[in-house]
Amino acid sequence: MLALLADGETITIRPISRADRSQLATGLSATSEQSRYLRFMRMVDRLSEAELDYLVNVDGVDHVALVAVVDGGQGIGVARYIRDTEDPGLAEAAVMVLDAHHGRGVGTALVKALADVALTNGVSRFTAYVLPENRAAIDGLTRAGAVIEQEAGLLRMTVNLPLEEDMFSQSALRMALRGAAVGDLTLDDQL
Repeated sequence: MLALLADGETITIRPISRADRSQLATGLSATSEQSRYLRFMRMVDRLSEAELDYLVNVDGVDHVALVAVVDGGQGIGVARYIRDTEDPGLAEAAVMVLDAHHGRGVGTALVKALADVALTNGVSRFTAYVLPENRAAIDGLTRAGAVIEQEAGLLRMTVNLPLEEDMFSQSALRMALRGAAVGDLTLDDQL
């Protein structure tokens, strides 16, 4: 699928493949410590071989990952969800965009595509874990109607996915999830 960014550049959003493994590893080094901390909620300098295997071995239904690529195939962002095994309508979601591409709409495009796949696969809600000090995430997801629970020192925020195209493009959810691309919030699974 093609997506037009705010600056007029067109990117391709496609399912992740095993061939993306090395780009995931090198892409991590193209993000700031702050971005990595917000994403993983701990300091991460590199991904282990097992983590890389996990991230590229998806089934396309219960574990979905989409990558945003520019001309030449360079990956600039990834979004994923993992369906909850006990509640198949719920999935934990995550987004990460390379720092150099923050603020361009990459995260928004990825989340839109991810939500479309999720809805097609019967997922109607995303959940995200947020650090309590991450006010931007809390405020954005609260405006999107998130239900908030405290869990192991984090906030677990759950939002309903919009069911119509226009609802998504104009929703507070889209605005809140866009914050993930610019480091204002974290949507975390095990990416």
